[in-house]
Amino acid sequence: MKDCEFNLGLEYSIPELPGVYLIQEQSSPYVLYIGRTKNLRTRFKKHLSKTHNWRLKKNLSGNSDVSFSYELTISNKEMKQKEKDYIQKYNPVYNEIRYQE
Repeated sequence: MKDCEFNLGLEYSIPELPGVYLIQEQSSPYVLYIGRTKNLRTRFKKHLSKTHNWRLKKNLSGNSDVSFSYELTISNKEMKQKEKDYIQKYNPVYNEIRYQE
């Protein structure tokens, strides 16, 4: 996974490609959110400006200790499987969907 700080201005370092991403506080072992998208850069910017998850948005507002990590994927099937695997592994705080084994 590639990491970058979670702030505006760094979005151009994130590719406009499909992938799976993790949002977490850098000083904490807990993952806040895991998602998948067809365009990592666009999703990164959406999380900075608005998000469908109000609890995640509240945590991101003014928090400079957050990182955005991502992994590129080749197919939609691979993307869905990786998202599921990461959610099972990290049990992210703000994900509403949980995958059970």
